[in-house]
Amino acid sequence: MGLATQHIGKLTHGLRFWLSKSPNREMIHEVRVYLKKLRALWLIHPTVNIISFRHSFPALYNLFKKAGSYRDLQTALLCLETLPGWDKKNHIGQVTEKKITAAKVNLKQRIDKSSFKYKIAKELNEYHSYYIDAPGFLLRSTQKHYRTQTARLMLATDGKSDEELHDLRKRLKNSLYQCEAFPAKINQSPPVPSNDVLKLLQNELGTWHDWWFTTQYLQKLNKETEEPQLKSLLEQAEKKTALLKRQVMQNLRKQTPPMGSSAITPLGDKQIIHLSQAKQKTARLQKKVPN
Repeated sequence: MGLATQHIGKLTHGLRFWLSKSPNREMIHEVRVYLKKLRALWLIHPTVNIISFRHSFPALYNLFKKAGSYRDLQTALLCLETLPGWDKKNHIGQVTEKKITAAKVNLKQRIDKSSFKYKIAKELNEYHSYYIDAPGFLLRSTQKHYRTQTARLMLATDGKSDEELHDLRKRLKNSLYQCEAFPAKINQSPPVPSNDVLKLLQNELGTWHDWWFTTQYLQKLNKETEEPQLKSLLEQAEKKTALLKRQVMQNLRKQTPPMGSSAITPLGDKQIIHLSQAKQKTARLQKKVPN
């Protein structure tokens, strides 16, 4: 059994273990981590170009989205608690707590359904079976390709689009999770960024993303309510998000090595980003004229 298959076996067993627990904050976090790792490895499977993770494993994807709804709201609350003037007893705090409770109940009801448990178990078995016969050399080659293309995306990102930064964050995390399934010796050397560099940038992007979501959450509430304190909280959140974004872009430019440019293929992502080709010096062949 290959290293990737062994790693996937540990992931599927770990996910089953956490799904047997009562849905609390730790359980939901761990479930999301295991699902992210499974999805990251699916991106380097040969089948990914034919069918996406979402359509291959709908029950796992549904679980991931519902757990994400809880996690995002919980993270927004943690961010809001750090802002001056925050009061969990005001209208905004009460609404947020209700949304978190509803998301948690929704997740628990889904997990408790026997039909859903059956679908999850079936899809985990199917997922594992996909890798039993998958050529190890092809998986390693695709993983290296994904890492290289991630580096190119880092180079292409200009920070003008928040969605672009969000996509880069997910791609960095996918690359790190993919390397867990393979020995360290196959990790590429510079100019492709090391795992330590990717972890640093991914953590910074993660902090920025938490505040970005919090800002979007407050903007949505601002359209639904006339809470006087909401405007002040929104202004603080927007300033915090902008500051974190500047820091991310500074480190991204500092940590991203220059490299030859080529087209970035999707590998399961939604967009294909094309970069201009690097200029190369080519020797001219002298054409011989026959006598």
